[in-house]
Amino acid sequence: MNLVCLTGNLTKDIVLEKVGKDQTSKASFALAVSRDYKNSKGEYETDFPKVTVWRNSADYLAKYAGKGTMIEVTGKLQTGSYEKDGQRIYTTDVVVNPSDGGKVKILARSKTEAAAVATEGGAPAECEESYDDVDVGNDDLPF
Repeated sequence: MNLVCLTGNLTKDIVLEKVGKDQTSKASFALAVSRDYKNSKGEYETDFPKVTVWRNSADYLAKYAGKGTMIEVTGKLQTGSYEKDGQRIYTTDVVVNPSDGGKVKILARSKTEAAAVATEGGAPAECEESYDDVDVGNDDLPF
């Protein structure tokens, strides 16, 4: 199953593009996602995954979200590559496409709201997947 759910803050204001013959809405941005543990210096580290949001979800973000807005995205992981100056560059992006079940949700528009969301703890309910417990014995493991 290819499913990624991230919660973080927009690093810049959304720039909405219209692409293709049908002028499909596209928003691309980096999302600042904090890790939940501290490094050896006692600081929290942050990752900045690239996210591409399509169609109505892109329009929604462009209209209601800006730099610093805390959002939740649910999408698919997509890898790719391109050539630059004779070097192969590999990419990993999160793609949110409503037609594939991708979702975007604004959680907080200000630092005060974001702090309140963060102190509630845990992942937002839409990101939590529940699976039936499976009893796996040591003989079933491949290692």
